[in-house]
Formats: sequence, C-alpha cells, structure tokens
Amino acid sequence: AFPQDDTILFPSRDWFSICDKKDIMDIDIKFARNALYQIQQIVDDTDIKLCYLAVERLHDTSSGRHSAKSIIKRDTMNLTLWNSYAQIERSSNRISEARKVYLGALGQYRSFPEQFRDNAPLLHLSFAEMELEQGRHKTAINILVNLSEEQGSIDSISETDVPVTKLLRARKYYAQQIARITFSSTSKNDSSNFLHYCVCYALLECLSQNLQQASKVFEEILQDLDIRIGNMNMIYRHSSLPYFRESGDDSGELLQDVLNRALKLFPNNTVFLSLYFHEEVCGKIPLGFQAFLKGALHKDPSHILWTVAIYDELHRQQPYNIDRVRSLFNKALECSGTRNSVSLWSLYMNFEINHGEFHRAKTLYYRAVRECPWSKVNNMSDLDLYTMAFRELKSQFKAEELDEIMNVMIEKEIRLRVAIEIFDDGTIPAKDLDTEE
Repeated sequence: AFPQDDTILFPSRDWFSICDKKDIMDIDIKFARNALYQIQQIVDDTDIKLCYLAVERLHDTSSGRHSAKSIIKRDTMNLTLWNSYAQIERSSNRISEARKVYLGALGQYRSFPEQFRDNAPLLHLSFAEMELEQGRHKTAINILVNLSEEQGSIDSISETDVPVTKLLRARKYYAQQIARITFSSTSKNDSSNFLHYCVCYALLECLSQNLQQASKVFEEILQDLDIRIGNMNMIYRHSSLPYFRESGDDSGELLQDVLNRALKLFPNNTVFLSLYFHEEVCGKIPLGFQAFLKGALHKDPSHILWTVAIYDELHRQQPYNIDRVRSLFNKALECSGTRNSVSLWSLYMNFEINHGEFHRAKTLYYRAVRECPWSKVNNMSDLDLYTMAFRELKSQFKAEELDEIMNVMIEKEIRLRVAIEIFDDGTIPAKDLDTEE
C-alpha cells in the first residue's frame, strides 16, 4: 500500500508491520536467508541489506543483531544501517541497547563526509520516536533540536527543558531545510529526507506546542508544494502516527479528517483503511468508516475495498451475522469489477469451510474456476485456488473429478514442484507432478 521503509520493516508495537513471524511460517526460511545473504554480499544496495536484516530478525533476534553489527563494520558511515540496528534492539524491547546505538551514531556522524550525513534526519526521528514511546518527551525534543545544531553534542540529549532560543533556532532550521529540498528532485534520498524533515518538524511542534501546530506543518506542505502522489501518501501516513493522535482531546476529529482526505486520494491504501477501522472500533474517532466504504464501493469497487467491508462485518461486533457476511461476499462476486478476483473467491471458500459448509465451498470452487479462466499461478492465491480441491475440499471430490482438475492444471501449464496429498494413493500418475511449459 505504500513504499517500504524502516518504520514497517522494524516496527514499534504501535505501528503496522510489512512482515511478522506468522508470515514466514510457511516459507523456506533457510533458503530465503541464504538468498538474501548472498545478494547483499554482491550488490551494494541499502534496501536489500534492510530486507536481509528484517528476515534475520524475524528468524531470530540475536541473528538479526549479529548480522547488523557485521554489515555496519563493512559500511560504517551508512546511517540507515545504524538506524536499522537500533530498531532491531528497540523491537526486542532492549531500549537501553538501542539508545546506546543511537547515541553512538549521533556522536560520530557529523565527522562523516557530507554525502554520508544525508540520512541524519531519519536517525534523529527514529530516536525521538523511541524516547517518546518511553514517556521521555523532553528527551525527544532535545533529540529533534540536536539535529539543527552544528556541533550537536550528545550531552544535551537528556530529560531536561530545552531553552526557548534553541527551539526558535530549530524551527527556523527545519523550515529552511524543507524549503531547500523539494519533491521535484529526482533523488530518492532527497525525497526521503524531505519526508523525515517534515515529520521531525511536526513532531517538534506537537511536543513543544500542541497538535494544532503540528497539523499546520503538514497542511502547509500539502497545500504549497507540488507533491508526487507516492510521497504525499507517506506524509499522510506519518500525519496519523500514534504520537500525533494521542496529543489532545480533539485528536480524534483531526485524525478522522486526515483519514477521510487521505482515503479520498488513496481509497485502497490498507494502512489508512485498517487505521480508520481500528480507531473507530476503539471509540477514538467519530463514526464514519462504513459510510466511506459504501461510497467508495459505489464509486470504484475493488477487491481490497470488498475485503475490508467483509472484515468490518466479521469483526465490528460478535457474534457476527453469517448471512450478512455471505451477502457481502455475493455482492463482491457479482460486481463486474471484482468477480474475477481470485483472493475473494478463496476467502469465500475458506469462510464456508470454516463453518463446515463443504458442499457450499465445492460449489464455489467450480464457480471460481469458471470466473477466473485466465488464472495461471501468477501468485500464491492463484495456486491456492486450484490446489484447494486437493487439500481442504479433497473429501468432497471423487477421484475422477480430481483427475479432471489435475488435467486442467496441466493444460494451463501450471508447474507443481511439490507433491500434493492426492498423489499418495496413486490416483494420478506421479509423472504428471511436474508439468513444464
């Protein structure tokens, strides 16, 4: 739903994750780790290194920590890697260790050549966020002010009041940096720095003044600059981060306004959709999510919007109404724009299976194959659609029906690299297991 960055590769407990432990349960983690290790050894790309560290952390936190140290030894002046190392410690609740990593990086980066200091805003922002999570608001302000100082001694980073003169200089500094860097730049680094400066500035205003001043920073940026869609997306996402929405009695109304405007631009963004649902169910923002879904589905339906609408019906109140959920599935699969969605068909079949309605699920299976004739395992959901007959629904099919389904898969040149349970009884010759184009 949005570009990859450290906040979702190594998330805090209050934010979304691009991948967590349940996502690696059914993959060959040994192969994935080895592949990423080999790639990051021969390709000097920070994003690849971050992916490698993220997978290592998911496999084992100590392995992620060791890998981060090893990579930093070879790339000492890469501040993004320093930040990732600290985030690994932070995600393991080793706050003191993460603090040491941040202070170590902040204490030396000003001596680096200028081109290696570009990601300093990311470092300060992530450090400030961590301290804010620990309730150390004054420390967070000091970290944000420290970025604006030429010398920037780490001795000033403590739970002490910041002089007004320093705050004024910091505000001026951030305003100048934001004016200097624009999204018209072709540099990916400039775009990232722009974002980090914006959020640093808004967070400083939020902590030193109020939520309204922080909101003003975002509003001015969104109104005055010619912002590319992808980065506008990121700004909206950051403007709804937890530390902004917990900063006042009217934060709920402000957050809802941001989400409504964001979803008008990005109606299929799963972070905005999930955040809206979660905050509304928890009573932190006024009602409005279902009205948004109704309007969005009428205007431009998508499988994401239908899935979220179904999720809303399933989780808004317990116990849910099975007939209402079925009605939503049927509407989604009667819609001309989403009737060919493999993921929706798979979800519907699994829903019926979970309720013991195997006959309904079998009927849905044939409808799904008919509605998705073009499907040829371009992703795992496509594969799940076909193999469901050999797994969850196996007891509902006769041997000749499974034989026919297997022939259809062969005709579509679907390659099966691992045996399915059906082949254990010899119903279909093993030679047909691996079909080549």
